[in-house]
Amino acid sequence: MRRSSMITRCSGAVFPRAHVKNRAGSAATAAYLRGGRAGIERASAAHMLCRFPSALAPLVLLVAAACGPAPGDGDRPPTCGLAPLVFDPRAEVVQASDDDGACVRLERRPVGEPDVMYKEYPYEPVRLVAAAADLFLDVSDAGALSYTATHHNWLDEMSGTDDDGARATVVFRYHIDDGAFSLDLTVTNPAGTVVAGPIELTPAGQLDGG
Repeated sequence: MRRSSMITRCSGAVFPRAHVKNRAGSAATAAYLRGGRAGIERASAAHMLCRFPSALAPLVLLVAAACGPAPGDGDRPPTCGLAPLVFDPRAEVVQASDDDGACVRLERRPVGEPDVMYKEYPYEPVRLVAAAADLFLDVSDAGALSYTATHHNWLDEMSGTDDDGARATVVFRYHIDDGAFSLDLTVTNPAGTVVAGPIELTPAGQLDGG
């Protein structure tokens, strides 16, 4: 992998040389010249990682390596970006993937208090990223997103349609037998034909047993 030939040390942790700068500003400038917004995001993340205790650095890097680069980065296929380290089914950012390269990233924000009777937390969709079956969607237009909250948020559904008409739908699945979650991804092409799914994805950062 290319990363293996570009390493240096930052307070005891290992990071790509191109991301280690004395000042966050110079890192961001250099990153922009190399990779635009995605480069800035990676440089900012690396700058924050330099502040982590060195004992946590290997874990962080393992997650970053597994999730791959930002969408459309270089000559590698699009991915869903850097995943959260710990899965929380009520977090504002949830990411999931499978071993075949399919992935989703849901970004949402809470909008009010949970329902007293159904104990559901209401959310407003912010962004949906999905990759499967040679289709890649990154939808952040509020008018093209929808979110349905459910009892205990166990079967929440989020959908997004891109400018070309391709659509991704993600459904949370709570498995009461072991307390774990999975996310089902279904993708349709602009013609409305299902081209992938439902694909069962495992949330990033979920511990065994939920």
